[in-house]
Amino acid sequence: VNDGVKSAATKHRTSSKKRKMASSKGKKKYEEDDYRIALKLKKSSLCQKKQTPVLCLLESGPEYHYFAGNVSAIVEDHARIHFVGTSKCDDLWIPTDSENLFLDGGRWEEHKSS
Repeated sequence: VNDGVKSAATKHRTSSKKRKMASSKGKKKYEEDDYRIALKLKKSSLCQKKQTPVLCLLESGPEYHYFAGNVSAIVEDHARIHFVGTSKCDDLWIPTDSENLFLDGGRWEEHKSS
């Protein structure tokens, strides 16, 4: 039974606490996977409030990856998606009926343990 729930591995950058205490010069970061739940998107859920957390399936080189972001605006069936850690000029406009746009259902580990 497909109820619109998928798991998605999003990419995000983190740094160790030791590196945070060191000077900001040469701060090394690494990418790790963050498993999240991708829920089928309903247009009505986007109209309720801004800053709705979403997951976007986007092409990154030869592969596709999920990226976590927030809806910052909605105009004529298009959502402006802002990705944490990027500038406003890097925001993307995605059609609200896109098959590559999902509601962020939270961390997979949190739902798995309950």
